[in-house]
Amino acid sequence: MAASNHMATNGARNKTEIPTALSSSVESLSRKVLLGLALSAWVLAAGCIGLTGNPNGASTGGSTGSGGSSSSGGSSGSGGSSSGGSQTSQLSPSSAQVSFGNVTVGSSTSQLVTLTAAGTADVKISSVTASGSGFSVSGGSNVTLTPSQSVTISVAFQPSAAGSATGKLTVSSNASNSSLGISLSGDGVAASTHHSVALNWQPSSTPVIGYFVFRGSSESNLARLNVNDLATTSYTDKSVVNGQTYVYAVKSINASSVLSGYSNPVTVTVPAQ
Repeated sequence: MAASNHMATNGARNKTEIPTALSSSVESLSRKVLLGLALSAWVLAAGCIGLTGNPNGASTGGSTGSGGSSSSGGSSGSGGSSSGGSQTSQLSPSSAQVSFGNVTVGSSTSQLVTLTAAGTADVKISSVTASGSGFSVSGGSNVTLTPSQSVTISVAFQPSAAGSATGKLTVSSNASNSSLGISLSGDGVAASTHHSVALNWQPSSTPVIGYFVFRGSSESNLARLNVNDLATTSYTDKSVVNGQTYVYAVKSINASSVLSGYSNPVTVTVPAQ
């Protein structure tokens, strides 16, 4: 039953009993530590992408010489063709190194790398591989690029343990830089558990219609958490922040909308992770 918006404080003729016997405990995952107070509190664990560029590429053959003009005697000039310059092939990456920064253990993140044929001849990529713990790559293998054409590959990092990791992306091709290497790095960080605080208290011995839970950083700045009065003697606070310390207290309310005083406070420190 919801309390009236017009709440009165304890009156001489209509008093509400202060909730008593409050205790506290903190539980993170499977750990439970009693704090020795009467309000009980538990911290609960919550808890190759494509080719781009001109498919025709740049001209790969030399220019053909024009035929000679015919002489007045009827013999035609030689029409030999002059060969162009030697062709070159080189593979140019969009980045020489890929850094993933901090990644939560067990989760995965990816970045894109573009490989471009920078020479005057086709580049045939035979394989693209990734080495190093947690690194993988998709796309780019068995691809032929004409000059100025490019292919985009996806490099992923999924750490299995906390700590720094390094690796290497290797692109094998017929280009002049036939074994192109790109350095990989990332840091696995332990998953941060989301916690909640579960509160319990003993019911009032006098008739009441419900309870209100208050929270603050100290006893002097407590603010009410629940909008409507609680019919039960328990409450779970899911809005806590890891590493923070909170003070909780409870008030009861009777049918005349008279609030009791605060119960004894309980202090709960939420684990940092």
